[in-house]
Amino acid sequence: MAVDPIQTPPPPQPRSNTYLFSDPLDSHPLWFKPDLFLSPNFDSDSYISELRTFVPFDTLRSELQAHLTSLNHELIDLINRDYTDFVNLSTKLVDVDSAVVRMRAPLLELREKIEGFRGSVDSSLVALKNGLEQRSEAAATREVLELLLDTFHVVSKVEKLIKELPSVPADWSNGRCKFGAKECCEQWQH
Repeated sequence: MAVDPIQTPPPPQPRSNTYLFSDPLDSHPLWFKPDLFLSPNFDSDSYISELRTFVPFDTLRSELQAHLTSLNHELIDLINRDYTDFVNLSTKLVDVDSAVVRMRAPLLELREKIEGFRGSVDSSLVALKNGLEQRSEAAATREVLELLLDTFHVVSKVEKLIKELPSVPADWSNGRCKFGAKECCEQWQH
């Protein structure tokens, strides 16, 4: 059997639009960027409206469906790969109940301490409010007492001045008081 030293290459396969306008390492066209779907601020409406300006709707829909199919296959592969771990998970969770019981006691103790502290703070707050109310009432009472004391002094001075007034109407006959205006003012101020 003779081997022909010069072999003719096989005829080229017809190339699709996806092949011509996309990255040969990636099966998606350049305009389709699946990484954008993972962005926290991804907005599907704006993404589709931007692509519809230069990509036909049917092409966009078929590309999205292909991506969905790809994601479903990846999910199934992940589940199948980790299926034994998933099944064994229930056997590993046996000790979870005892861990919950162990954690419950310190958490209940902490809750009791917090409730006790809250009660202490509430009672201190009530006592403080009562003290402030008493202080306010005492200040108002003090103001009233000071006004009464001032009134008492004024009444005392008026009584003193009345006692010093001439008791006989004859002294008033000439229209003069035995005190001058200056002396009356001085008496009034003391």
